[in-house]
Amino acid sequence: MQAKAHWVNRDTIGWSGAPSSDTYRLYYSPTGGITVESTTGVKGGEFIPLSVDPNGFPRSIVDKLPSLKTATALRISIADLAQVPALLKGQLVLVRFIGTQPADATSLQIPGVLDDLFGFFGELGARISDDTVPARDRGKYPAFTHVFSRGMQHLWSLADAGLTHVHLLPAFDFSSVPELRGLVQQAGLDLSDEQLRCGSATERGQQK
Repeated sequence: MQAKAHWVNRDTIGWSGAPSSDTYRLYYSPTGGITVESTTGVKGGEFIPLSVDPNGFPRSIVDKLPSLKTATALRISIADLAQVPALLKGQLVLVRFIGTQPADATSLQIPGVLDDLFGFFGELGARISDDTVPARDRGKYPAFTHVFSRGMQHLWSLADAGLTHVHLLPAFDFSSVPELRGLVQQAGLDLSDEQLRCGSATERGQQK
C-alpha cells in the first residue's frame, strides 16, 4: 500500500487530494492484519476518528513540506494524543469513508511525527572514537552489530521510549582518505566532546 499521507506531527496528518467533505479514521494494530475492501469494509485493528481542519496547515509546516500546501489537514483529538507513541509501534492505515463505506485507504509516512515526539540523533553508534566498538568497525555500518556498545545501548533506550524507525544516511569515505584501515589515524577523542570544548572556548573569547 503506497504511503500517500504524511503524519507531520503528533496531532496532524496530511493527505493530498483527499476531499475535505469526507470522513476519516486512523486504524491501528500492534500485530498487523488490517485489510480494507470497498465491499466488506475494514477488517482488523481499532481506530481513532480524525477531524478535518478547515484552516489547513500553518505556514511553518508548509515551508518544510510544500507538497502539503493544498493537502487536507486531519487532526487527532486531544483525548487520543496519549495513544500516539503506542500507535507508531504497529500497523497504521488511514481510511477515507463516504458515508459508511471505505472509499480509499493509505499507509502513512511517519518521519515527521517521530521527529516531533522523539527527535533524531546524528551519530547513532558509528562514532569515530567510540572505544566500545572494535577499532575495525568504528565509523562503519558494522558498528551497529555490536549490541553492547554505547551507541546501541542508546538505540535500545530510544526504542523503549517508542522510537520505531531510524533513517541511515549514506556514509562513505572521501576519495582522499586511504581505504586501508592501517593507514588511517584515529583521532583518539570524541568529536562531539571536542566540538563542545571548541564552542565553550569561542564563547569565553566573545565574553572577554
